[in-house]
Amino acid sequence: APLNSEKPPIHVAFCCDRGMLPGLYAAITSLLAHQTSPVILWLYLQDLSPSEVRLIWKSAEKAQEIHEVDLDLSPCSRFRGLHGNQTAYARLFLPENVDTRRLIYLDADTLCVGDLQPLWSSDLMGKSAAMVPVGTLGTKSEWEIYRQVGLAESRPQFNTGVILFDVEKWTTMESTARCLQFGDRFPDKLLTADQTCINGALNSQIMSLESIWNVPCNHGKDIKPSPQAVIY
Repeated sequence: APLNSEKPPIHVAFCCDRGMLPGLYAAITSLLAHQTSPVILWLYLQDLSPSEVRLIWKSAEKAQEIHEVDLDLSPCSRFRGLHGNQTAYARLFLPENVDTRRLIYLDADTLCVGDLQPLWSSDLMGKSAAMVPVGTLGTKSEWEIYRQVGLAESRPQFNTGVILFDVEKWTTMESTARCLQFGDRFPDKLLTADQTCINGALNSQIMSLESIWNVPCNHGKDIKPSPQAVIY
């Protein structure tokens, strides 16, 4: 469907370092190609050169607005990293640093193949965030630390590659602080970095999304993209 400039905008965030940069260009381009609503982008860019940032702005020229977000990740300095760095933890700080009532976060290696308006307008049922569940906590390598904080084996494990934030609820619930407290307790056991923190600290405050909003695209797997909105 064509872009309707009279619709209220949706707000979408990406966090990226040099290792994820090639994916970000494709992620932004695919996002902006499929929306019926204007898009306001919020970008956390770590250790990129001015020329690389200019190319990102070029790929995002169809966005209504672009905001670069400055985040302090030092509270996570002791935490186990993902792919050798702390960039993954950036999404924990996004809700407290954007000027919008809700926010969609997308990993920099996702491809958007549909309109995000249905996701944007989802009823969060009083929860602070919504994500796609993938299996249960009891089947994950981090089960022992989840057990130590009183979580049940049958609780869903949520994938943080796509997140719909209720910014006000997230902030009111002090969700970032709760994730950091969990990380401080188990700094060396955060096998999936921020994802482990969010599942361990906020599991009951997350609403389950339909799987179409975060579809894995594995090598050799036949994907029929038309029904899906986001694949990774």
